[in-house]
Amino acid sequence: CVYWDFDTGGWSRNGCQRQQTSYNTVTCVCSHLTNFALLMSPVSEPDHEVALSVITYIGCSLSILGLTITIISLTVITKVRKRRPTQILISLSVSLLFTLLIYTLGVTATTHNTVCIATSMTLHYALLTCFLWMMVEGINMYIALVKVIGTVINRFLLKASLFAWGVPALIVMATALVDVDYYGVNDNADICWLKAPALYYSFIMPVAIMVLLNIVTFVLVLRSLFSRSKIGRNTTARQTVLTRLRTSAALLTILGVTWVFGFLTFTGPVIFQYLFSITNTMQGCCIFIFYCLRQEEIRHYWLSKLHVHTACVNVRKRSGTMTSSLAPSTEHLQSHACVTMEMKNN
Repeated sequence: CVYWDFDTGGWSRNGCQRQQTSYNTVTCVCSHLTNFALLMSPVSEPDHEVALSVITYIGCSLSILGLTITIISLTVITKVRKRRPTQILISLSVSLLFTLLIYTLGVTATTHNTVCIATSMTLHYALLTCFLWMMVEGINMYIALVKVIGTVINRFLLKASLFAWGVPALIVMATALVDVDYYGVNDNADICWLKAPALYYSFIMPVAIMVLLNIVTFVLVLRSLFSRSKIGRNTTARQTVLTRLRTSAALLTILGVTWVFGFLTFTGPVIFQYLFSITNTMQGCCIFIFYCLRQEEIRHYWLSKLHVHTACVNVRKRSGTMTSSLAPSTEHLQSHACVTMEMKNN
């Protein structure tokens, strides 16, 4: 039960509520007179809302955990941290982690207007920084893999940081200066978020442009990688396909191309809502898998810190002593001799 608010240029539920629903009738009660309407969804909302909510919070929780481990891992390993792609990935991970924390902890705080406005402004800023850091990732990949020769940007990371952290702040401030009431309880979703028409001009349109640019980057980078990749003599067709699928999935994750499903939810069937919820809430978890867990250097670091060892073949007893050989279970140490430890038999 809504009415058309000419001040905001969108539907509003202020002063209207649904009183009763029967098989073919909905009764609305409003405290004012204006243009009324009943907004309906073509799907059975209660069934899907619960499932989508569960998927969202599970995905967000896994991503928060994965991003936390990723940020710590990339930060503590000095050799890895000094690389420019790693520094960009750290910034993207921090931005995503910040966004997920704001979303899970504050987006439903609709009872306090001031808190809700602050939350929606912060979420707006955080989401825009995510997309801009994804675009920076795309630019860096394009320079490194497509425009290999003759492309040098001085102080690239400094300029990228000013761009990715600064531009969203300007957009949020401009939106608030036009009308701070654009932030608050979104009447359509009942969460702390942007309202129309600011939602379209200060979020959907910029995000659509950035996603489109990242799709173009994704295609160019993927084409460059596949054209350069050489199939080894012992490499089967199945292994080649799997490698290319992993590469594609890693690029999709880092560039945020899966946000296309978000735009398809406006007019498409409910399946796009599930795809959007799964792929985007799990983005942080996928970053952890592709760019942390699968990186040999990072695995070796944590295995050495945790003192994970595997027993060598030779274990023998001798009159008063037991000789056992132990070696770190890391691939780069497999060629080293096992360390012999003598344990006195008391």
